[in-house]
Amino acid sequence: MAKIDYQFDYEDIFANQDAEDEKYFSENGLPIRALRLYNFKTDVAQLIDNHKVGIYNHIYMPMRSQTDYWINLVGYASKIGNRSHNMNLSLQRCAEVQKEIVTGKNRLYVAEFRKTVARGSDASPDNPGDDFGYWRSVKIYVHKGAPPPPLPAPKPPVSRLVTQRFALKMMGGQSLSLFKFLGRDEYVFQIKDVDSGAVRCFLYRGTSVSVGLPGMPVSISGSSDWVPFSTISHFALTVDDFNNVMMGVGQEPGISAGSTSVRGLFYIDFGRMVDSQQFVVRETEIVPPILVLSADTGAGISGSFGKSNGRLRMVTCPKDPTVPDWA
Repeated sequence: MAKIDYQFDYEDIFANQDAEDEKYFSENGLPIRALRLYNFKTDVAQLIDNHKVGIYNHIYMPMRSQTDYWINLVGYASKIGNRSHNMNLSLQRCAEVQKEIVTGKNRLYVAEFRKTVARGSDASPDNPGDDFGYWRSVKIYVHKGAPPPPLPAPKPPVSRLVTQRFALKMMGGQSLSLFKFLGRDEYVFQIKDVDSGAVRCFLYRGTSVSVGLPGMPVSISGSSDWVPFSTISHFALTVDDFNNVMMGVGQEPGISAGSTSVRGLFYIDFGRMVDSQQFVVRETEIVPPILVLSADTGAGISGSFGKSNGRLRMVTCPKDPTVPDWA
């Protein structure tokens, strides 16, 4: 495109279409009138006198007796200035053109301004800093008939649930009696992402309450086998997301010595996740909600069912599970 100064600062687009016009026609249909106003003053939104002459000759005169039409505006800017500034400038130029059409000396009673598009300096192929007047412009497209109906509102996205596989393992811990019906539980657990292999360790502390025979579970427990479980959520989770999760730990009555035990199983209850904000927000469900563990080492006597509630706190994994460095 030759860089010349146009004599009248406006032209009929049908006489000199560019790639932007062809793209517009393909997306919006062919207008009945199309006018380009160019040579806006650099970094200025107000119209010059020739722009008003162009609007009078090409828009007002042929459309003054019409009622069923609508207008689209597209604004541009040269390569001077940054992109954000030029976007705003091209939008201001469109606003000035619309103001002239509906409130100027020769105003039109337009059915609707359907679209106002700010192209800024994005359309210009010129080098940064180029101030070619062709791109300091606004295009006016006039369409005949009632404006097309607005596009239907997009349907809300279908929620896709994400199912992931995890596993939990007890590394060790202890349950101590404080008072007749109160105790303190401290255990270290590992949680593993089965698919990625990522593993994190968590310290659990909770105050327990016993139900059953007098006395509290008093035991020192070793490690257990991995117990699998799954999460169902609207978002993908990592093992780090279990940090600060609320859960319950229970131990049934029994006697254990080393790997030999009579009952004394542990129950991990994730039913308290209503108090775990990161899981509530993500609408996460754990399946099954209660995991059953059996420690293969340790010793203890429990004459009642003890149950505590507490949170998992991420810690550095002990190097030797038999001698945990949190003890």
